Amino acid sequence: MELSECPNHAWSEQAALMLGVILSATDPVAVVALLKELGCKASLATAIEGESLLNDGTALVMFTILVKIVEGDNSDGWDDYIWTFIKMSFGGAAFGVLFAFSIVQLLQMIFNNALAEITITLSAAYLCFFVAEYLFHVSGIIAVVCLGLYFGHNGKTCISPEVSHFLEEFWEMLAFFGNTLIFVVAGIVIGYKLPSFPIIDFIQLPIMYLACTVIRAFVVGIIFVIFRFFDATIEARDQVITVWAGLRGSIGLSLAMMVFGNTNICQPIRDIVMFHTAGIVVLTVCINSITMPKVVEMLGLHLVEPSKQLIYERAITTLQNTGQKQEKILQAQSMFDSTNWETGISL
Repeated sequence: MELSECPNHAWSEQAALMLGVILSATDPVAVVALLKELGCKASLATAIEGESLLNDGTALVMFTILVKIVEGDNSDGWDDYIWTFIKMSFGGAAFGVLFAFSIVQLLQMIFNNALAEITITLSAAYLCFFVAEYLFHVSGIIAVVCLGLYFGHNGKTCISPEVSHFLEEFWEMLAFFGNTLIFVVAGIVIGYKLPSFPIIDFIQLPIMYLACTVIRAFVVGIIFVIFRFFDATIEARDQVITVWAGLRGSIGLSLAMMVFGNTNICQPIRDIVMFHTAGIVVLTVCINSITMPKVVEMLGLHLVEPSKQLIYERAITTLQNTGQKQEKILQAQSMFDSTNWETGISL
């Protein structure tokens, strides 16, 4: 759709909802790695990563529905859209679990074959997405997320010990290449269109960043209040880290580029979605990611718990006492009479 064909009210509520869905997709990979590096508890990093995975899957389902509405496809009513959301979400989850079960059974037939095991895991991720999206018309993202969850819980033992480390390094490198490619392409698109954006968009960008942070804090607060009804008390500092870990990254940029390349959507909407998505990504990466170590230090999450510190100190003391006893036993033997026990060198 050309710019001249766009109505004056092209930026509609549906377009705003589509932008909100795109900005809701988080990518806390860098934050999770940082939390592990700083020695924070593993449960917090796992919760943040799990929230991001399920959040991204749900966002993509909503994005698929809203794109059709923004394109002007009003052939379906809201009842149809709700049914589509339910079918894509729960259908994708069910298909992902069933597909993961079959992959685990296949991997159990293979032992210590690096090429075969890597090929199966790589093919499984892409085949799961393709079959879910284009054959069963359910959410491929949610299917892949459930594939990973099932495989992480039941399929780790199917990977040969000799292949496990290499497989992990392979997937980390593949994820790095994918993220880098998305950021490079998005940077080229924004760099090409940057001079045409009005000043008002640059003024709105930090306001939108603050709004995203406040809304995320509000939603996280509600969720943690709900958790209390299930006796799952969460510390306030964990809530702060969860809010601050809401970085936007490759998922949001991918969705924005899909909108930008969709000629059925008005050009002003495509430009605004691409600009604000890329701007929020830059702000969250430059602000949230860089300041995360300071926030962790201020909240004291990098400190070891007293109980764990006591266990560590007792383990060190036990090792030292055992070493001293063993040293005395060796000193009593005549074959070590010429040994200088201060340096450990035999004269």
